[in-house]
Amino acid sequence: MNLTTENFNAMYSDWLTPNTAVLGILLTMGTLGNSFALYLYIVRVPHTDERFFIPYLGAVDLFVCLWSGTFAIILNFYRADFPSAKLCKVMYFFSWGSINYSALLLLIIAFHRYKKICRPVSLQWTKRKSRLAVGVAGFISYLLTVPILVLFGERKGHIIYTGTNVTLITCNIMSFTREVSFYYLGFIILYFIISMTLIIILYSLIGLTIFRTFRVIRASRKVQNHITFDRGHESTISEVSNTTMEASMSTFKDVKKENQTQIKNVIRKHVRQNFTGMFAAIIVFWVISYLPTITLIIIPAVKNSIEFWFHMDPVATNVLLFLNRAFLLNHVVNPFIYGYFDVGFRKEAANLFCCHKMLAN
Repeated sequence: MNLTTENFNAMYSDWLTPNTAVLGILLTMGTLGNSFALYLYIVRVPHTDERFFIPYLGAVDLFVCLWSGTFAIILNFYRADFPSAKLCKVMYFFSWGSINYSALLLLIIAFHRYKKICRPVSLQWTKRKSRLAVGVAGFISYLLTVPILVLFGERKGHIIYTGTNVTLITCNIMSFTREVSFYYLGFIILYFIISMTLIIILYSLIGLTIFRTFRVIRASRKVQNHITFDRGHESTISEVSNTTMEASMSTFKDVKKENQTQIKNVIRKHVRQNFTGMFAAIIVFWVISYLPTITLIIIPAVKNSIEFWFHMDPVATNVLLFLNRAFLLNHVVNPFIYGYFDVGFRKEAANLFCCHKMLAN
C-alpha cells in the first residue's frame, strides 16, 4: 500500500475530529466571554483601582483564545503535512508570546495585591506605574519569545505506519537546532515554574494576612459587645443628671461617627479581599490548566522524536492533545470568575441582559 503524506495527514486529521470540536467550543466560549467582559469593564463597570488590571488581563485572554485556539485547530488539520514554515514560526511566536505575557501579568497582579493587603502603609503603585508595568511586561514577554522565530519551523521526518514508510512535514522544533532548542525550552519552563512559585508565595502571604485580620476583627467585636453590655447595665442602676445626658449625647455622636468610619473601612477591606479572592481563583485555574501543558512540552522535547504524536491510537492521541491544550481553559474560564466575585460586573451584566430583554418584548 502506497500511503502518501497527504493521505496520512487527511486520515490523521479525521482522527482528531473530537479534539477539533472541543477546540471550536473553547474558541467560541473564550472569544464571546472575554469580549463581553472587556466591553463591560471598559464601558459600563466603574473604573476603580481594584479593577485596573482586569481589562489588560481580559485583552490578553481574548488574544490567547483567538490566536492559540485557531493555531491549535490549524495544527489538527495539518499535523503531518504543515504547509508553511513561515506560518509555523509566526503562529508559535505570537502564541507563546501572549502566554508569557499572561504569566507576567498574573505575577504583577500578585505583587500589586501583596502591596495593598500586606503593606498598606507603604508607597503604593500609581496608575502610571501600573501602566508602565503592563507595558514592560509585554515587551519582556515577546522579547523572550524571539528565539522561536529561529528554533521553530518546518521539520521533516519518517514513521512506519502499517508497514509503510510515511514522510511527515510538521510544525515543530527544527532538527538542526536540537541542542539550542532544548536549552531554550528548559529556560521557558524554568521561567514558568519560578513565576508559579513566586505567585504562590505572594498569595500565601496575602492569605495569612487576611486570616490574621479576620481574627483581630472577631476579637475586637467581642470586646466591643462586652463593653456595650457593661455600659447598658450601669446606666440602668444609676441616676443620670442633665450634665451627664449632654455628655452622653456628645459621646453618642462621636461613637456614631466612629462607627460610620469603621463601617466604611470594613466595606473597603471586604471589597479588597473579595478582589484578592478573585485573582487567587484565576491563579489556581492558571496553575491547574498549565501543568499538563508544560508536562507535554517537556516529554516530546526530551525524547526529541517526531514520532511521539503519531504512534498512539486515536483515543489516546485525542486525550493527550486535549491535555496539551488545557492551558486554553484558563483563558476561557476567567470571565466566569469575574462574574462570580465582582458584584459590579455581575450587576452590569444583569442590567444589560434585562435591557435587551425589555427591548425584545
